[in-house]
Amino acid sequence: MHKIYASHEKSETPRVLEVEPTLVIEQLIVVLTRGTPLEGASEVFVFVDEIEEPIGPGEVHPHKHHHIHSHRCKKIKVTANYAGRLKEHSFSPNTSIEKIERWAIDAFELKGADRDHKELHIGATNGPIAPLENKIGMYVAHGSGCAVTVFLTPEVGYQG
Repeated sequence: MHKIYASHEKSETPRVLEVEPTLVIEQLIVVLTRGTPLEGASEVFVFVDEIEEPIGPGEVHPHKHHHIHSHRCKKIKVTANYAGRLKEHSFSPNTSIEKIERWAIDAFELKGADRDHKELHIGATNGPIAPLENKIGMYVAHGSGCAVTVFLTPEVGYQG
């Protein structure tokens, strides 16, 4: 048995699953979607770690300790908002928040101190702060048009 970390659209935290190492993708989809909003969906894409393309039909997966993300969207349009300016780019649902944050910082051409100590909020400037290891697909449901807006803001430090 292999231990994998599984997340899916609109999931709050990854689940740890133990699966047979010889599952083909069609079998893996059944295991991954059981008890989730994806169960019974006609089309589900499965992504491994940071690989941008989904696993193809008939492929054998998973390997030990992989992060597997299942989603009904093949790509997610991310609109980043920084100080009222907008930038857009499409990402795989399994793209980490850390990678999207780095993209946003570069897209807005932030330099020096402006680059440092940023965080991404989902949906609004006061929306939830997305942990860097999470996947963008965890915040996007298929019915959302496969799109999400994130807000790049300075980290709020607490003084005490």
